Amino acid sequence: MEPVGATGSVLRRYARFSGRASLAEYWWWLAVLAALALVVRAALAGLPDVAVLGEPVGAWQLALLPLLVPTVAVTARRLRDAGLSPWWQLLVLVPFGAVVVLTMCAFRPWQPSAAARAGLRPLLRRRRTAPAGRTSA
Repeated sequence: MEPVGATGSVLRRYARFSGRASLAEYWWWLAVLAALALVVRAALAGLPDVAVLGEPVGAWQLALLPLLVPTVAVTARRLRDAGLSPWWQLLVLVPFGAVVVLTMCAFRPWQPSAAARAGLRPLLRRRRTAPAGRTSA
């Protein structure tokens, strides 16, 4: 999956938390998001910070806020594909918890046992077709 396809896939399923996301889809989305954050931050560098609930927040952070929902959604789908509960995302609320969630998403491959319980197949494997002359019942 290329960056444009991954970004389009994530944005088409903007708030869909069910289903699965491949490693490529997840990491291309994060790469595009990081690049976009750098561009937006550079473009809005001259604007003053805004106070939100008494805390200073950069204008670039507010500009990227709409991308929070698809990021949470694709992370939930990626965790599910890795055989983990999407609730693991709550670890980002504790210090260094985001590192744990990113590590689980990055290095944990598709888990057949968890997917089998849910009746799912791998995202990248093709279906086996019956040899010519045979029919499946």
